[in-house]
Amino acid sequence: MVHKKCYKNLLGCIRCCKNMIPGFDTNSHDLTGDYDSLSTLRFNPYHRSHVINSIGNTLDQETDLSDDHWDGISNLLTNGKYQEPRHVDTSTTEELKVLSLNIRSLVKNISIINEDITFYSKFDVLCFCETNCVAENLPNGITDIFIDGFHEPIHQPPARKSGKGGGLVTYINKRACDSQNIEKLKVNVDPNDYSGEFQFLKIHNCKGSNKTMIIVNFYRSPSKNPKNFIDLLDNIARGLDRHSRKQIMFFGDANIDLIKYDTDINGQNVIDILAKHSFAQLVSKPTRITDHSATLIDHVY
Repeated sequence: MVHKKCYKNLLGCIRCCKNMIPGFDTNSHDLTGDYDSLSTLRFNPYHRSHVINSIGNTLDQETDLSDDHWDGISNLLTNGKYQEPRHVDTSTTEELKVLSLNIRSLVKNISIINEDITFYSKFDVLCFCETNCVAENLPNGITDIFIDGFHEPIHQPPARKSGKGGGLVTYINKRACDSQNIEKLKVNVDPNDYSGEFQFLKIHNCKGSNKTMIIVNFYRSPSKNPKNFIDLLDNIARGLDRHSRKQIMFFGDANIDLIKYDTDINGQNVIDILAKHSFAQLVSKPTRITDHSATLIDHVY
């Protein structure tokens, strides 16, 4: 089914072009798998030669970590390899693989996920944001968003009463741990602060280890004030300080472009705030690339 002008071979919209022309939206990097050369843009403020670090030594002043620590992170960002998700291998017993994705409506995509379960089951944790989902309003409740091979999802409805423009869901693969080892973590933050949406989970004895991991899934709507979001993030990181012996990971869409770090005060502030609490951003290249833009708004700490 196409629009009238598309039916007359005028191809009036991109959606119909995608449906009618095989490979319409395929790029050369999709065919070659060469994502490292896709963009020369790179985020790496942890390198000592970075221009921001020539203006004082804020990382040294605000943390107890050594130069070797920041150099190690810088090397990781410099040498990290990037690949198309479908080329990712299934996680090993020593790995924890996490897929963080702005799903833009979980209900609309849940059937696609289950149809492509071979791909999604490669990951131990799925962190979805902007789900636009209120489980209680679904015909069959939360069972409508189950994914084969994963425990019952940990669901958090959007902060907006409309149920749109937010929402978080985290799935834990059954091979990662037993269901009784998944625990919601309470962090002391103002429940009426909607500057950002956060979900906190503890995973005990993850993949047979004695370690406890804390997963933080988050989302900031572009309409929310970034300064207020960063202040909230600071309070949350401070609240997690008592769990410093555990492995803590943040995954989410902050809608703050770190490619613009050198000139954007919000990007600088979010990195400085989390560095103060010993967290570092681990993605250095754009996560969304079009013909006209390349942005790094998906954060992993």
